[in-house]
Amino acid sequence: MAKLKGPLLSMDARGQIGKSLVFMGWKGLKTVRSHVVPANPNTGAQSTQRGVMTTVVAAWHAITRNDMDLAGLNLAASLMVKTMSGFNYFCKAAIDAIVAGLTPLYPSAFAEVTNTGGTYAFTFDGNTGVAGHFLWGYKPTVLGTSVALTGGGVADFAGTIAGLTAGDYIYIKPVSDDADTVFVAPIYKVLVAA
Repeated sequence: MAKLKGPLLSMDARGQIGKSLVFMGWKGLKTVRSHVVPANPNTGAQSTQRGVMTTVVAAWHAITRNDMDLAGLNLAASLMVKTMSGFNYFCKAAIDAIVAGLTPLYPSAFAEVTNTGGTYAFTFDGNTGVAGHFLWGYKPTVLGTSVALTGGGVADFAGTIAGLTAGDYIYIKPVSDDADTVFVAPIYKVLVAA
């Protein structure tokens, strides 16, 4: 890339000339470089990966999420090594599942049913046809307690946690019990009420 002063007898030049040179601005400098045609080999593996990405993005758009679901996806994303959004976390987790030969399932519509007297009960939309459980804990990185979910199939899942202390935050993550499926699940953060 060459730096220029007065490119093409002008103060500024931008764009390409005859598919050979490209004039542009870069970090406040006037520059020129050779025209490069991006590679697009369109191999079978690349086409497969593009198909997987298309499927995952379509799944993102097809699911109705509430504010708890979106906050939960963003929380799960914040725990990743690389910085990413909830959408990126969703796509990465779903693509990883598909590449591993698993079927990704997408819990959504998390709703509080009971939050009183140290008991927290909730539901979320399964529409999966599989059984599941949930992990919970007092830190999003330490979800050590496993509790079975009721429902499932095409009905809503339901879960209950008892013996909680009012004012504590708890974190909940749904998990599939089926070896061939994985929940691309948010980590829900809830405040235990008095």
